[in-house]
Amino acid sequence: LFPDNLMSMAYEVDGGVAPYAISIDWGDGSEPTIVALTQQGDFEQTHIYDKPGQYVISISGTDSQNNKADRKSV
Repeated sequence: LFPDNLMSMAYEVDGGVAPYAISIDWGDGSEPTIVALTQQGDFEQTHIYDKPGQYVISISGTDSQNNKADRKSV
């Protein structure tokens, strides 16, 4: 990744019981992005990195019944 370029990450919420709380850790030490969703579907979040490099992005979600799911991506 190159610094100061907008990076986009698509993700899907499927299953569980709405509403959902989604947390995205961009792997660069910045504060995670927290998203509240009221329905399932396809979504996208963006982030700008300050330094070039390869980062591990972690995304986790919790539904209204406290069921959890997570995923990591490089």
